[in-house]
Amino acid sequence: LARDKLVGVLRRVVEERYGDVVELRYGYQVEPVDFGDPDGEADGTGDGNGNGPPVRLEVSRCTPVRPGGDTAAVVEECSVDDSADDGPSTVTANLLIGADGAARTIANAMEARDRKRRVGPLSRLFGKGRFKVTRFDDDNPRVYKSVPIKFPSHWPSNLNYSARSTGNRITLEALPSDTSGTYCALLLMKPDDPLSRPSCPPSELRSFFDTEFPQFSSLIDDGVMSDVAGKAASSLPSFRYAGPRLHEGRRTVLLGDCAHTVKPYFGLGANTALQDVERLRGILAETDDLS
Repeated sequence: LARDKLVGVLRRVVEERYGDVVELRYGYQVEPVDFGDPDGEADGTGDGNGNGPPVRLEVSRCTPVRPGGDTAAVVEECSVDDSADDGPSTVTANLLIGADGAARTIANAMEARDRKRRVGPLSRLFGKGRFKVTRFDDDNPRVYKSVPIKFPSHWPSNLNYSARSTGNRITLEALPSDTSGTYCALLLMKPDDPLSRPSCPPSELRSFFDTEFPQFSSLIDDGVMSDVAGKAASSLPSFRYAGPRLHEGRRTVLLGDCAHTVKPYFGLGANTALQDVERLRGILAETDDLS
C-alpha cells in the first residue's frame, strides 16, 4: 500500500473502533523526560505493585525539517515550535510504545539513558542488559518520488514491476496497491539528480520516461506527471536496529522502524511493524496485571 493510503486506513479504523478511548494528534514531538523507576523501588512514587512511577513525557508542537533549505527532501524529523500558543506540556503514561518510526526519539532517549547508566566498569559488568542503536552508514544514498500508475487489465496485477535506466541513474519499483491494477511506483534516484528537485519541469520528466521507461510512460497522464515533477523528493531512512533489549523498565517498549529501520522496499518495514504489533497484542492479552 502507498504510505498515505495505509495511514488513512489505520486512522479510519482507530476513529471508528476506538474513537472513545484514543485521541489522534498530528504535528507533535514527544520527548521522554523520565522513564520512571525501572526497578520499582519503594520510594512512594510507584503503583504499589513494584512497577514504579509512570513515564513522564514532554509534548511539543513541531514542523517537518528540510535539511539544506526548501529544495531538500523532507525527513522524518521535526523542529520544535517554541512560539506555539499551547507551548510544551508534560504528560504521564503507564505504558509508552516507541513507534515513532525513523525519527526514533524514544530509542535515542533510551540509548542516552543506558549510556549514562553504564559509565562505571561495575555497571557495565553487572548492570541490566544493554540497549544500543546500531547505525549503518549509507554509502549509496537515494531519495524517491512516488508515482501512481494504473496498469492495463491484461497486465498481471499481483506482481512487482521493476526497471532500471541507463547507467543505473534511476530505478523504478512498482508495487500493487489493489487487485485492479492500481500500482504505487517509486522513482529511486540520487539526491543531486535534477529530477529529484521540486518544481522540476514536467516535460523533462516526461522525456525521461519516454526514453528510459516507455512501457510505463504511456500509462501516466499529463496531470500525474506534472504532480510528480512538482513535488520534492522524500528521503529514505538509514539502516538501523536497536537491541538486544527493546524495553526500558516495565513501562516502555519499542516496535516498528523505531526498533529496526529498513529501506521502504516491498513493504518490508510496514509488514514487520504489523508483526511487532501482533506480538505485543498477544503479550498484553496474556498479562493479568496491566497497572
